[in-house]
Amino acid sequence: IPAAHNVDVEISQDGAANISHTWTNYKFSQFSNWVNVFKPGTGTVKVYENIGGSRGPLLYTKPGVPLTPGPLVVVIKVAASQVASFAAALMASAISVKIGRSAPIVGGMILFLVSLYFLQLPTANMYLLGVCLSQFAWIFVLPYLMAMCVQSDPSGKYYVLITAFKMGGFSMGPAAVATFISGDGAATSLVAASWVGAVFLLLSLAIALPISLRFDKFLRESH
Repeated sequence: IPAAHNVDVEISQDGAANISHTWTNYKFSQFSNWVNVFKPGTGTVKVYENIGGSRGPLLYTKPGVPLTPGPLVVVIKVAASQVASFAAALMASAISVKIGRSAPIVGGMILFLVSLYFLQLPTANMYLLGVCLSQFAWIFVLPYLMAMCVQSDPSGKYYVLITAFKMGGFSMGPAAVATFISGDGAATSLVAASWVGAVFLLLSLAIALPISLRFDKFLRESH
C-alpha cells in the first residue's frame, strides 16, 4: 500500500481483551505505531481505502498480528519495576553480610531465572510480574557482586573493566537475541531473550559462586 494513500484501519484484539480501534482517513505512513494501544497479544488488522472521506474497498487484512501495550500500560509497568528496585536495594542493605554473600547471590539469580519464565507468559499481569521480579533480583544481587569486586581488587581496576564489559553486553545482547528470533517476532523475541538470558545468568553464577564461597569462609573465620 503506498504510504501516501488515505486509508481506514480497523484493529481488533484477539481473545478476551475485547479491544477494537478504528482510524479513519489517515495516511498509511502514519501507522508506524498503530498497535501501541493494546494489551500484549495478537489481533486482526483490516485496511480499507478511503476515497474522498468515505470508506472504499478492503485493501489488506491479516489476522494474528502481534500487538503491544499502550503508553499508559508501559508507564505503569516501568513505575512498578522501579518500586521493586527500591525494595531490593533496601533489602540488600538490611541483610548486608548477615548470612554471607553466597546465599543472597544464589537466591537473587534463581529469582531472576523465575522472572524469565513469567516474561514468556502471554498475559499483561504475568509480564508485569516478570519485569518486577527481574528488576528486584538484579538490584538485590548487584551490591554483593560489587562488594566482591572491590575486595578482590582494591585498586579499582576490576570495577572499571566490569563497567566496560557491561556496556559491551548492553550493545551485543540484543544482537545475540535477534539471531534466535523467527516467525511472528513478538512472541519469539521474549522466548529468545529469556533463553539467552538464562544461559548467561547460569554462566555468571558458575563464575561468581566459588568466589563468594571463598569470601564467606574468610568472613566466618574473621569472626
